[in-house]
Amino acid sequence: LSGYCTDGVCCDKACAGQCEACDLPGSQAGNCSPVDGQPHGKREPCAAATGADKCSATTCKGTESRTQCVFVGADVTCVENSCKDGVATFATVCDGTGKCPEPTTDVCEPFVCKGTACGMAPCATDDDCAPKFKCNSKTQECISRDQSTCDGHIVTAADGKTSDDCSPYNCRVGPAGGECMTTCTSSVDCVETHVCELETEKCIARDVPPAESDEGGCGCRTAGAPRGPWSAIAFLAMALGAMLRRRRVG
Repeated sequence: LSGYCTDGVCCDKACAGQCEACDLPGSQAGNCSPVDGQPHGKREPCAAATGADKCSATTCKGTESRTQCVFVGADVTCVENSCKDGVATFATVCDGTGKCPEPTTDVCEPFVCKGTACGMAPCATDDDCAPKFKCNSKTQECISRDQSTCDGHIVTAADGKTSDDCSPYNCRVGPAGGECMTTCTSSVDCVETHVCELETEKCIARDVPPAESDEGGCGCRTAGAPRGPWSAIAFLAMALGAMLRRRRVG
């Protein structure tokens, strides 16, 4: 009735486009339907990629164009994830115009390549770090070989041959590496035999009483006992008054 015979069947239209067909599996025979992938039947194939340029290939996307093949898009990866010489390259997909966008890269320093990506903390040995860096065994971070390291209250020079004792303070890792603390905000900043005296921000030995302060702190006394000389005077005055009242009564 239509007057069209396409792909060996009676078709509802001419259906002569490169990316359409009238006898697609899964579609009702006689209905001209869009084709995805390679053209159907005896139609001209889509262009293959030129050499290693995957994005130059074309394919059928019948929902976009029935008349001709179009360039492959984001479903084709043109650059794979890789890592070489301390630089990681991230996977890239075709842009749909026949081009592969410039891939994004990332420098691994202070770490090195691990497979197809940059290594990350924690490091285990110096081999996990870039040539100009070393693994800090305390923090498990890659630090510059020119930096000193910190372990408890000991600061070790970059050459690993000399060290300083920060006692009674611990050391901390600063921008330039390990450094001794000079004040404290809690006892964590002090060596085990010392505690942090918050009033002075100093680390003091555990058996040294804290500095007196009008603010904060607490003490112990026997229940009912006078707290100081003024309390004793007040107590004696009350006792003397009671004695005088008894004499007057008598």
